[in-house]
Amino acid sequence: MVAEANKSRAAPIYAAASFRSREAVGALVALTRKALIEEFGRELAPLGLNAAQALVIARAWRSPRAARRRAPRSPRCRSTC
Repeated sequence: MVAEANKSRAAPIYAAASFRSREAVGALVALTRKALIEEFGRELAPLGLNAAQALVIARAWRSPRAARRRAPRSPRCRSTC
């Protein structure tokens, strides 16, 4: 199926003459991400935090729990682990 798709000549996604980078998918995703972070920052302002600080706190809070789930103890490990 993939080989058949590679053989066909698909139309280009963007035409060089009419390409507008601000309307490309990557730019629209970046604008959406920026809007979400700005809203998150506005909601955190009463707590005295900004979005970057809150993301670091959330990551630090999640990290130890995730590490315990990913690293089960070895059957050979007794009380020293």
